[in-house]
Amino acid sequence: MSLRSTAAGRAIPVHRIDLSLPPHERYKALALKYKKQVATITPLFNELLADLGIPDAKHETINTLARWSLRRVRSREETEELRGISEVTGVEMYLLVALNVVLDLLMGCTSSVLDYIRSNEDPDRVLASSITYVGFVGVLTGVRPHLMPSLASLEHDLPSRRTTAAYLTFSDGVHALVLEKDYNTAIARHDVDGFVVATNHDFASPAFDKEPIPGAASAVGPSRTCALDDFMDDSEERAACVGDKWRRHRTAGENGITRRLAAAWTSDWPTANETTHYACVLDPDEGQVEWARVYVRPLREPHHRL
Repeated sequence: MSLRSTAAGRAIPVHRIDLSLPPHERYKALALKYKKQVATITPLFNELLADLGIPDAKHETINTLARWSLRRVRSREETEELRGISEVTGVEMYLLVALNVVLDLLMGCTSSVLDYIRSNEDPDRVLASSITYVGFVGVLTGVRPHLMPSLASLEHDLPSRRTTAAYLTFSDGVHALVLEKDYNTAIARHDVDGFVVATNHDFASPAFDKEPIPGAASAVGPSRTCALDDFMDDSEERAACVGDKWRRHRTAGENGITRRLAAAWTSDWPTANETTHYACVLDPDEGQVEWARVYVRPLREPHHRL
């Protein structure tokens, strides 16, 4: 293990995942090192049920049903990776599957950088890097040299693929692509003069109607409706913050930004806020994580902001 240097805050630990190992063995050493942290998934699942308004008396029944239904993910290889993690941590498989399916709601584990290698070919060559959470076996924020397939093929192939809703961002070092993905469709956005921003709302629908749908407030509840509005407002504010910085930069005659400035923009409030777990700057050309910062404690809004 090594530590990725950061400009400020805590460095993110870096671990190597050997893809030459059988899937069942790949994540065992990492999971064993963070066994206590991975174990926090267990109470988080019940906390999620409570947040959804489900009475404590029904938690045991739901856990039993989940234990029987959440036994694997779609990928056979990833399922084996999760079984290896379960074996060394003692965390039941259904909880690890839940983590990998509803990650946004169960993010209680440790952030880390994973460098992927093949020890049977060239153990010193990093094939790709990913900033992720221990216990998660997919790719959240990843980079690899010479992105394949191309942005054009990604834009052609991914929209019709059946997935959960997500905001997907890709860059080949020259251009960037954002897909606002739904179940089997997507709206594509491209960079303009080398710039594109994506947060947690659909930019492709500027006429987003914030008026409540008749009957929706009573079905969802006023507090959750307000929470959704706050979430959308927060997302729009973070996007506007970065957009304003870029416009001022272009007005000053600048065509690009340095890695140092990119790190500063990424970590500035409110782009980084009390719900931010980590921030990073990636270099698609070199396939490297250039800068990364983990927020162990929630950030606080600067006092000088009104």
